[in-house]
Amino acid sequence: MVADRTVDIGAFELSFSDLLAQPLISTFDISSNPSVIGADVELRATTAEANSDVQQVLFYWDANYDGILQSSGSSPDALLAVDSVAADGWSMVLGSDEYESLGGFANGLQTFFAVAANESSSSEPFAATVELLSSFIE
Repeated sequence: MVADRTVDIGAFELSFSDLLAQPLISTFDISSNPSVIGADVELRATTAEANSDVQQVLFYWDANYDGILQSSGSSPDALLAVDSVAADGWSMVLGSDEYESLGGFANGLQTFFAVAANESSSSEPFAATVELLSSFIE
């Protein structure tokens, strides 16, 4: 166990336990890249071991193709899934049902985001990109 330490930097005071309380995505990857449109693709996120208070990971698709997560507003990105079961890892499968509900994807690069959250805050979005193809060329 690490003793809590407080750092005073002028008008701000930050404790080590505050840093550990912040949810944090450490890696985010895609199971198959490139992938065929409509095939199952698993999105997987991991959190730092010291960051054990993560309660859920939210997965988004960059629906407006700007590379920045917007969860609200006039052109929000699509929330795909919320994984709240840490025991089996933080993940979701993007399958044919999700493709259809989102109106399908075009060929090319698609960006997805993962955001870790607890009851008081959420992490910065972590992005991963996959190339989607209508079919593999043999």
